[in-house]
Amino acid sequence: MFKRWLDKKFSKAQSDEAQHFLQMLKGANTDVIAETSARAILAAAVFEERTGNSLFQVAFWADEKTSTVVQLAAEIKKFQREGKPQHAVGFMVWLHTVRAATFPELKAVARQIWDELDRAPSDHEAFERVDAISKKTGLSVLSNPGQRPVDFERL
Repeated sequence: MFKRWLDKKFSKAQSDEAQHFLQMLKGANTDVIAETSARAILAAAVFEERTGNSLFQVAFWADEKTSTVVQLAAEIKKFQREGKPQHAVGFMVWLHTVRAATFPELKAVARQIWDELDRAPSDHEAFERVDAISKKTGLSVLSNPGQRPVDFERL
């Protein structure tokens, strides 16, 4: 009984965080949306470089989702501590996405987050910067604005 109560509280907190993030995106202009989308693409590339797992394929590696949430949260906190919240935002997109892949009740909100990211114009300079970073660092970046993770496609 206690575990069920605790799970419900935990799920509610995660849902509230995702809803707050979604509301911020809904109120954002296209520059902010494009920057967020570009940062999410870059965060996915960095994560894959470090772990070998593609965040775009998170639906297929269920056993590692809990540790992935911890890793993403640590990245977010590190950037926030360093006073670089603009670097944390891409990891926030993935934190909510991975949580939703773990907890189906969060999937609708995560899908709406990706709907908001779809508002980014594909020719925005933020994506050009991601391509430049990719070329400079050798990081394999999938710079395809509008690509979504498996199981988070537009309905």
